[in-house]
Amino acid sequence: MYLVFPGFNMSFHSKRSFSTALLCCEIKAPFKTNVNSKGPVRFDKNFPVYERTKAWDREGMDKDTFFRKKYAHIHVKQKAIRDERRMVREAKLEGKMDSRPTRFQEQPRRIVTDSMYDYVYGTSPVIAALKANKRTHFGTLYVYNPKDKHEEILELLQARGGKHKLVDSRGELFQLAQNKAHNGYVLMCNPLMPLEIRALGKSSAETYSIVKQEVGESVTEECPVSRETAKHPLGIYLDEISDPHNLGAILRSAYFLGADFVVLSDKNCAPLSPVVSKISAGAMEFMPIYTSPKPVDFFERSQENGWNIVSTVAPHAANKNYGNMIKPAHLHHLVADAPTLLVVGSEGEGIRTNLKSRSTHLVELRSPRTDLDESVDSLNVSVATALLLQNLLQ
Repeated sequence: MYLVFPGFNMSFHSKRSFSTALLCCEIKAPFKTNVNSKGPVRFDKNFPVYERTKAWDREGMDKDTFFRKKYAHIHVKQKAIRDERRMVREAKLEGKMDSRPTRFQEQPRRIVTDSMYDYVYGTSPVIAALKANKRTHFGTLYVYNPKDKHEEILELLQARGGKHKLVDSRGELFQLAQNKAHNGYVLMCNPLMPLEIRALGKSSAETYSIVKQEVGESVTEECPVSRETAKHPLGIYLDEISDPHNLGAILRSAYFLGADFVVLSDKNCAPLSPVVSKISAGAMEFMPIYTSPKPVDFFERSQENGWNIVSTVAPHAANKNYGNMIKPAHLHHLVADAPTLLVVGSEGEGIRTNLKSRSTHLVELRSPRTDLDESVDSLNVSVATALLLQNLLQ
């Protein structure tokens, strides 16, 4: 390697000056270079590059053999799984498969459902449906891993003319129950249809009457009061309760606390579905449930027949214009004096204005908190209904 510097002359008696002469010298590199070699000069020839040794090279074997040896135990497990699945398939073809599911069983087969039927799921709803016997037809009961009450369920099913079938997988029942908790039982049966009524008729301490339409004529039917200490009947009217979970919770509270019947609004109310039956723990099957196609006419005619109509409202000043306000603690006086109908509306809109204006009383639930935030200014409709029922029946 050669470097060229401009030369210069300097003496003690003359000024410093530079000359135009060129100074050439050779500087040797501290390492061997490839400047004079043939071909292009590359950086990696002068600077060594560290290359990592592969694991299979260290073991002295090729890549495929190395990985086969390293994961041999996993391959054995996979082979066992494949062999068991193959045996399950062969057993199915031969018809010798055990009813108990295996760990590696194939995906459950697709079950075709009939939209004309309900599939009631859960132990309590299935038992309640069979005991109440309000449905017109009971089909197949699908069972997986029978529980303690299995014998009781089969006896009830046999008495109703149904049949049962053991399934190989919980997934088949999940298909029927729409991925809900089924507890190993799904019952195929006709839907539960509420009876359509026009009004509530005259009542006594032991019975109440309903007015229904048959072949163009109004027919009155008497129904018993199911409470031991009943002075007058107590019913609930649900106005546009569209959430099936709220409807099921209300039916459960109404049945347990002692309400005599429930009336559903004909429009914008959740149907009596298997979801409602599950949430109500089977109370939907035992509770007398009606529907009214003309709520305004239903309120007017029921009030003419001596019924108190108590509508629940939010604690706002505007609601006081629709009727007489009554405190929750005084509600039991109404049931003691006359038959009473408690009206409950949806959490969003509440009771419709034309129904509030035809109510004899209004009731509201207030919180004792002084720092209540407006975002939590009310209770869930099922909880509020249970509290009011407790005040009515105390």
